Amino acid sequence: MRVFSIYLRRHGLDYDKDIAVVKEGFSWPGFLLFTLWALSKGMWRTALIVLIAETGILYGVNALGVAENNLGLIMFMLSWAKGLFANDLYRMKLECQGFEIENVAVAKNGDDALLSVLVDNKGTVS
Repeated sequence: MRVFSIYLRRHGLDYDKDIAVVKEGFSWPGFLLFTLWALSKGMWRTALIVLIAETGILYGVNALGVAENNLGLIMFMLSWAKGLFANDLYRMKLECQGFEIENVAVAKNGDDALLSVLVDNKGTVS
């Protein structure tokens, strides 16, 4: 079971665009392919800033003459950090767009989490 945060934009009328479900914890897509993950979430500036920062770090490390095996470790640590903070960055983007946290749910996937929040204990849609 996973923990999900449900975000809602109150002034919106389109439920497809005004509800967001964000998984808590580590993001494997953010770890493996952060730039593509960020672009798929509409986080253009974040993707660009992280790409520029990562390139700068690589050039700085190469200028210092770090050994190849250490360079691989540094790249792994950067990717790990991106995976750790990817969902937090997405939450920040949602909050900047006017989303507010509605509820937190524990479920197998995001759809079940959203359904558990929309349906109250009596089985009726709230």
